[in-house]
Amino acid sequence: QVQQLGKTLFFRQYAEAACVSGSLRICLLRIGDRVVATQIGVEGDDTFWLLMAEADPRFTRSQPSQLLAREVIKYCAEANLSSYALWSPKQPWMQAWPVATQACAALRVYPLRMRGAAAVLVDGVLAICRRVTQRPKRP
Repeated sequence: QVQQLGKTLFFRQYAEAACVSGSLRICLLRIGDRVVATQIGVEGDDTFWLLMAEADPRFTRSQPSQLLAREVIKYCAEANLSSYALWSPKQPWMQAWPVATQACAALRVYPLRMRGAAAVLVDGVLAICRRVTQRPKRP
């Protein structure tokens, strides 16, 4: 939960800075007055960088995420952007699109203080827990 709060705070601050700079893009797909799919991204370096995509599960059969992706890609073409990039693991709605993936690395920096040491310890324990729970089961 602590890690999720840190991510939430980071994205909130990042979105605020992107809004101030004019690069934040909030894309909504509506059916009537109901929002059924959302994409939040930033535009920069000739690319639409998709940060988050969500859809209302009640509309899964109509594939709102794919419909919204189509409209955002259309916007990218009309705005002469060279690419549409996703900053997260591949999502099920992306299966309909030809997707090229690139390896990505994360770098964490911790201050040389007690809080930094505590953060290293928490992150290490969480990483071990993820490895143990994601390990394939033996028959």
